Amino acid sequence: MGRGPKFTRDRHMGDWVWSSANFWSKVDQSGGRFGCWHWLGSMTETGGLFGGWRPQADGTFSPQMSQARRFMYAETHGVWPEANKPIFHSCGNRNCLNPKHFTDIKPASVRRAERLAEKYGRKQQGGAN
Repeated sequence: MGRGPKFTRDRHMGDWVWSSANFWSKVDQSGGRFGCWHWLGSMTETGGLFGGWRPQADGTFSPQMSQARRFMYAETHGVWPEANKPIFHSCGNRNCLNPKHFTDIKPASVRRAERLAEKYGRKQQGGAN
């Protein structure tokens, strides 16, 4: 169990707490208003990872990781995305965090991969959240 948030400017949303300044320090916005904003932090096959804190029943906080795009959604929309709501990238760049590129419409490449996986009985990997 962790000690909990240590920054005075922590962001609180739902049961998550995170450092907004730390989050934004890992976002490269050099692509401008309409270009891709690249995530500079940790990456996995499905996209960037960022850590926050979640309160436990005993009053302590436990560190948790989630997709960086979900934190960006919360940062820019003021609400945490629904647990089962997929966030796709209209630009096709899984490393992009520009909220203008977020969509709930599944890209054609993901739909095609899902059809092939279903046809050949393979488990589908990646794509959203």
